[in-house]
Amino acid sequence: MTTDTYIAITGASTGIGRAAAQQFAAAGHNLILVARNTDALKTVRSDILATYPDLKIQVRSYDLTNMAQARALYYSLSDFNIDCWINNAGFGDYKLISDQDVNKATRMIQLNVEALTLLSMLYVKDHEQIPGTQLINVSSVGGYLMVPTCVTYSATKFYVGAFTENLALELRHKAQH
Repeated sequence: MTTDTYIAITGASTGIGRAAAQQFAAAGHNLILVARNTDALKTVRSDILATYPDLKIQVRSYDLTNMAQARALYYSLSDFNIDCWINNAGFGDYKLISDQDVNKATRMIQLNVEALTLLSMLYVKDHEQIPGTQLINVSSVGGYLMVPTCVTYSATKFYVGAFTENLALELRHKAQH
């Protein structure tokens, strides 16, 4: 295992994931950037290294709508000392449910719910006893609202909030006993 510490961020090629990578880089953290789009990840890496050339940045391209790939991602990182795992990958479909593509909705559930759950469980199993490690699951205000044009997305983000809040409660309870 490498002695260097890293922060792993899924969905790091755009949006919140990319912004998080830039902020953690500014704070001097080595990064593991994960997304489907290898070229976009390489761009994020080169942009960060242009400003912070001493950082170590790994790029991993996986499709986390596929649970076998999600599991493979996690195990491919077993030699890294990951202080913080950020489940940020996700997407929405903002249409009436009768207008949503069923296959796209299935991929959204697989990514927003199943991959997040799997990666959270694996990380907690390996890191809950390591002081200072963190798991961060990115949800959305959509998980706390009832919006008629994003029922499926809101439901997945409600799950993320409920899962994460209950996991935090469980870990606090376990630490006290």
